[in-house]
Amino acid sequence: MGFYGENVRCDEGPLQTSALGVYVSLAGNATGTMGPGVGILLSWKERPLLGLTWSLLDRKQTLGAFGDWRVADGSIEQTPLRYYLGGGGYGGITFNEGDVDVALGARVPAGLSFLPARHWELFFQLVPMLEVLPELGLRLGADLGFKYRF
Repeated sequence: MGFYGENVRCDEGPLQTSALGVYVSLAGNATGTMGPGVGILLSWKERPLLGLTWSLLDRKQTLGAFGDWRVADGSIEQTPLRYYLGGGGYGGITFNEGDVDVALGARVPAGLSFLPARHWELFFQLVPMLEVLPELGLRLGADLGFKYRF
């Protein structure tokens, strides 16, 4: 069963995508920083999911990207909600007064989604992250956003 269920068909959108989205990182994001951020999502036939993120932490400019693969998903009985669990990786580059820092790590997004209308999906997810670079550490992110499915 696909992420959106067996009865939902995904056509192709720009760049042969099956969905495009926008999200806000409420805390911790795919750039490896702990502050808020904004990003765009791209998916192909529901899997994989790629994201590009811009961190809004402070005067530093941080850009990041992530790639996730959904490993489990389904409906929550007697509710309009769906759940999902995935795994993936992230990387970020921070530009700060002439210095450039790189962050790399693994992530495990777990979330809930709601399909309020045809083609639209709203989602909330928690994202535990294991940072590998610049140093080993654990982080927790939280994202809220929407996707348009073709």
